[in-house]
Amino acid sequence: MKTMLAVGALALLGACATMPSARSMQDGAWVLAEWEDGQFYPGVLTGRSGGVYQVTFDDGTEATLRNRQIRPYDWQIGTVISCQLTEGVMTTVTISTMGPSTTDLGVVDDAGVRTATNTGRCRAL
Repeated sequence: MKTMLAVGALALLGACATMPSARSMQDGAWVLAEWEDGQFYPGVLTGRSGGVYQVTFDDGTEATLRNRQIRPYDWQIGTVISCQLTEGVMTTVTISTMGPSTTDLGVVDDAGVRTATNTGRCRAL
């Protein structure tokens, strides 16, 4: 059991060590950034000054955040996320298609219902 815990801890440490921080990202990079509700939403890194970073979220809102509140955008086909498919209701879905615009998504819910949406209506899980 201790060996399994040690292996798991090393894998987690390795994953964290390879994840780029906001410091290494260029302005214009697509990111997942923390909003006031503690959830991570897609956006674009638009500027930096000292230890703070400006992000414009895909829904058009803006925020000034610290390095720990920004991580690389890593969504791809098969990623499980949460999207607002019905006004005011977040639904867990899986990305089934992406593009042609980088913000266009096709998603499928647990019942197999497919919906077209965009990243401005979704957040990371």
